[in-house]
Amino acid sequence: MWDKFTFGLNTEGESVNFGTKLSNDDNIYAFETKTLATIHRNAAENVEVDGLSQSFKPISVSHQKSICIAIENSLVIFDATCSQVLLNINFNAKITSYNMCNDGAFLFVALSNLEIYCVQCAMAKYERIFSNAETSFEIKQQSKLPNEIVSIFIEHNESKNVINLFFIFTSGMIVRLSELDINLLEESFNCDNSQEKLENIFANTTHSKLISTLLNSNNAVRAVCDFKRNLFISNGKLLMKCSLDCIDQPDKESSDVDIGISSIKCAMPDQILLKKLECGQRFLFGITSDENLIVICPVTLITLSILPFKTCIDFTVVKGKSEEAILIFTSNKIISVSSYDFSEKYVINLPNSSLPVYNQNEDDPAFEEILFVELSDEKSLTVKVLEETQPDARLKKLLRKGRFEEAKKFCTFFGLDIQIVHRAEAARVFEELMPWTQSKPVTVDEFIVLLELIEDIEFVGDYCINAITADLRDILKLLNYGMRRVKQTLNRSEQDEEKEAAPDRRALLKLYSMMGSLVQRLNTFIIIQQSPSPSASFDLWISFSKANLLSEVREHLRKGELNAAKTILCRHWNEIRGKLKYNAAIEMLSELPDSISVQESADWTRELVGNVLLNDPSSLASIVDWTVEKALSYDLIDRDSWLEKGISLAELMLDIVLKVEESDAAVGLENILIEKLSAFLTTLRQISCLKLVYHINITYKHFVEVNITIEKK
Repeated sequence: MWDKFTFGLNTEGESVNFGTKLSNDDNIYAFETKTLATIHRNAAENVEVDGLSQSFKPISVSHQKSICIAIENSLVIFDATCSQVLLNINFNAKITSYNMCNDGAFLFVALSNLEIYCVQCAMAKYERIFSNAETSFEIKQQSKLPNEIVSIFIEHNESKNVINLFFIFTSGMIVRLSELDINLLEESFNCDNSQEKLENIFANTTHSKLISTLLNSNNAVRAVCDFKRNLFISNGKLLMKCSLDCIDQPDKESSDVDIGISSIKCAMPDQILLKKLECGQRFLFGITSDENLIVICPVTLITLSILPFKTCIDFTVVKGKSEEAILIFTSNKIISVSSYDFSEKYVINLPNSSLPVYNQNEDDPAFEEILFVELSDEKSLTVKVLEETQPDARLKKLLRKGRFEEAKKFCTFFGLDIQIVHRAEAARVFEELMPWTQSKPVTVDEFIVLLELIEDIEFVGDYCINAITADLRDILKLLNYGMRRVKQTLNRSEQDEEKEAAPDRRALLKLYSMMGSLVQRLNTFIIIQQSPSPSASFDLWISFSKANLLSEVREHLRKGELNAAKTILCRHWNEIRGKLKYNAAIEMLSELPDSISVQESADWTRELVGNVLLNDPSSLASIVDWTVEKALSYDLIDRDSWLEKGISLAELMLDIVLKVEESDAAVGLENILIEKLSAFLTTLRQISCLKLVYHINITYKHFVEVNITIEKK
C-alpha cells in the first residue's frame, strides 16, 4: 500500500531557486532536477527495486493536467503541479493497466484478478463495473498463461458524446464495449446506489469479442499502442495491426468478430522479442527483450532499424508543440533522440534508476519538461521534473506554457527583459481574440491593457493591423488605439533632434498611414454591409480588407448595388483614381443592369462620370460615344419607351458635363464634343415631338437621313 506523500523540494540537495544540478555528456546543455512529490510505501515487507519496476510503468498525464501513477495495487492522481493528491485508491489486487478519457472525466482501471473499475475523477469516486472480465465477457481461456488485461484503449465520439472501450488481454482476445453514454455514467455516479447502476449499464452495453491470430498463442500479449485509428498488438514474436474502421458493429448484444482477415500481420525478425510499443508522428517505436530500441513502419509493420542505443529500460515519445523527440531511459541516463533523423541531441546523467511519465495529452505544451519517476529505494519513489538551467531557456518554457505571472517574477529575479513576457502574453491573447479560436473569451479592452505595457510601437501597430475579432467595432477600436499610440510616439520624436531617429520616424509614418487606410476601409465596409449585426461579417471583412477596390465597385455594379458602389467610389476615390482609366469607366457604365432605370442610377452616374472627367478630360469623347450608343440601344430593348429613356440618359450626361465645365475645377472640355452631345439630345427631342404630337413613328437613323437630305436641298 502506497498512501503517504510528501511534497516539494528535497532539502538535502535542492534549493528554492535551483534544484540538483545535472550535466550531460558533452556539456552543451545544463539541467537541474526538482522534486515535485514523493510517494512512500506504508508496508512492513521489503520489496526489491527491480521487482517494482514493472509496477511503476503505467504512468500518464491526462487532458485535465493531472498526473496519474499506478504502483502495485495503488493508484495516485496528483494535480498538474504535483502539489496535492486529488485521489488515492488502494485496490485488492495489482493494477495491470488503466487509461483516462480525453476530457479527464473518467478513468478505467484493470486489476490482475480481472476486476475492472471506473473512476469519476472530478467527484473522486470509483466503482467496480466488472467483478471478473473473463466471466462477464464469456472468454474461454485455452492457454495456460495467466490472462490479464494488458491495455485499455478508449475511442471518443464527440458528436454522440459516447465512448467505445477496448480491453486487450494477454491471451490475445480483444473485447469492445460499444457506445457508452458519458451523460449516463455521470448520472449514475450521482445516485446512492451508483455501483449497482453502473454494473447494470456495463452489463447491458453491447460488447463484442474480436478474434485474431494472436488468440491463445504460447506467448502473452504485452506490447499495445494505438496510432491513427489503428490498434497495434504484439505478443513479442508477431505484430498485428487492426483498423478500427474495418470492425463491423454487431447487431446483437454479444458477438464474435473475426478480425484476422482485415488485420495485417508481420513476424518480428529473428532474435527480436518485442515487449513495448509506442507511436510517434511517423513511426512506431518498440523495446525488445534485449533492451534495444527499434523503429517499425506503421503501414507494413516491417522493422526498419535497430537504433544504436543499448540497455534501454524504458522510453517515451514527447509529442508537444516543439520538435518530437524520443526520451530513452537507461539505468543511469536519459538520452534525447530526434524522431526524424534519430540523431542524439543530448545525454543526461541520473543518480538513480528512473522511469518516464508518459504524456497522454499530445497537444498540450504544458508538459514539454521531462517528468520522470526516480526509483531511489524499495520504500519510496519520487516524481521529478528535469529543467534547463539557463534562465533564457527556462523563461521560454514558462511562456510556452502560458504561465505569464510566474514569468514576470522570473524576469525580475534574474534581471531579464520583462518586455519579452508582455509581448508573449499579448501574442497569446491575440490568438484568443480570433473568432474561430475555441478558448476562454477575452475582450479587446483586456488586449489593449496588455498593449499599453509594450514599448515596441511597431509591434503594437502590427497587432492592431492584423487583429480579427467577431465584432467589427472591436477591430475599429484597436485600429484607433494603434493610431493614437503611433501619433504619441511621433509627437515625442519631434523633440528628438538626433539623426538616428529619422528612419524610425519614416517607419512610424508608414505604419500610421496603413492604419488610417484600414480605418477608412473598415468604416466603408460597415456602411455597405448587408448584415445589421457587426459580428456577422468578420469573414467578409477579411476579404474586403485585402481586395482591389475598383474590382469591388464593379462587383457591386453587376449585382445592381448602386449605393454600395457609390459609397466605395466616393470614400476611396484617391485610391481608385490611379487605377481608373477611361475604358474602365466605360465598362463600369455598361455593367449596370438594364433593369435599373436612368433615374435610379443618376446619383451613381453623376459621381462616376464627374470624377472621371475631372481626372481625365480626354475621356469625354468615349463618354459621349457611349451615351449615344446606349441611348439608341434602348430601341432594341424597349421600342415603346426607348425615346423617353434615351432622352433621360442624354439629359443626365449633358447636365453632368456642363456642371463639370462650370465648376471651379474646370478642366477645359472640348466644346465640339459638348455640342455633339447637345445635338444628339435635340434630335431625340424632335423625334419624340413627332411621335407625341403628330403620331409619326420614325427611327433615329431615318430621321437623321431625312435631315441631311433637307439640308442639302
